[in-house]
Amino acid sequence: MGDVVFYNNDTKAIVYKNKSNAEYHINFIDNSSMNIEYIYNNKVLFKFTDKLLDCNNLQSFIRIMKNKNYQFENGKLVAKSKLHSLPKIKQLKKDSYYLNNFITFDIETKNEIMKLYPMQSLILMAK
Repeated sequence: MGDVVFYNNDTKAIVYKNKSNAEYHINFIDNSSMNIEYIYNNKVLFKFTDKLLDCNNLQSFIRIMKNKNYQFENGKLVAKSKLHSLPKIKQLKKDSYYLNNFITFDIETKNEIMKLYPMQSLILMAK
């Protein structure tokens, strides 16, 4: 890396990358979390949040980028996950009447030498 400048009562920092126009703008949220912006030529290229898993081990953390999580332990990537936004299940309308006109069919089978044979059948009719 390069030079580091702390400001705003040490709650923010800028890390200047050596021999580059890249900068890391860091906003410390608390003792174990920080928001980071990677800036190159005055444009934010990407943002992420790091959350330490162990305050005594800076190499064990979870990195959150958009809807993806990366878990590092001792500097090695051990897990990745992706959050999917799925549509909510719509509630079905209740029927205004009860229909008790139906048939069910159940077949009991026996497995002999990789073949299924019917043992008995049961048909239930309701009216």
